[in-house]
Amino acid sequence: WGSGARTPLYESVKALNARALPIGETLAGMQWLTTEHAGSVPLGGTAFAPDSVVLEVEGRVVLGTFVDSLGMPHLLVVNSDSSAARTVRLTLPASRRVEQFVARGNWAPLPGQSVHAGWQVTLALSAGGFTLLRSFPVLDQSNAGPGDLSLRSGANPARGSVAFAVEGARGEARLELLDATGRRVWSRRLPIGSSAVVWDGRREAGGLAARGIYFARLEDARGVRVRRVVWMGAR
Repeated sequence: WGSGARTPLYESVKALNARALPIGETLAGMQWLTTEHAGSVPLGGTAFAPDSVVLEVEGRVVLGTFVDSLGMPHLLVVNSDSSAARTVRLTLPASRRVEQFVARGNWAPLPGQSVHAGWQVTLALSAGGFTLLRSFPVLDQSNAGPGDLSLRSGANPARGSVAFAVEGARGEARLELLDATGRRVWSRRLPIGSSAVVWDGRREAGGLAARGIYFARLEDARGVRVRRVVWMGAR
């Protein structure tokens, strides 16, 4: 002790640092939102609660949620079991997909499957292991055909108000604005046949929303469409 000699733990700590450093550097410039526990909750910890990014968790893990400067949620997923490898399953809304951190600036799509609640991905975590994911809405509507549900916005970035055009909605539909953390800011139920709606920047809870990135989510009986909107504030 104190001699400077390497202990048997040196190589383990060296390997841990090599894995943790690039993830730490990636998260360093982001805003931390929450740390939640699934499977078991330690004294003073916060239990996992479903939100617009993660709906369900199967497994004993710690979830740290961060958001980058573009409003994209990132999830640090840590195996709470330090003595055994575990398989973890995360279920996201059907309108979201996931990429997994590989190296600095390098991400790879994480395969998943459709389940009753949405889109599920599976992670194999070593004992005490961890990984970093980033979650993003499925925005591509290039394959939408005539009559398909679609959502388009006017000027983007927008100042003052945002006009949305809705096409192909079957029956009643709902349009809602989510902030970068997935919290609902505003919503409207669209009567049958509605084709346009305007958001003037006001929150349902009162007052104006802050400048920033929002996600407009349109849902009808057939599915969901999502658009990213940059709101520059009131005129």
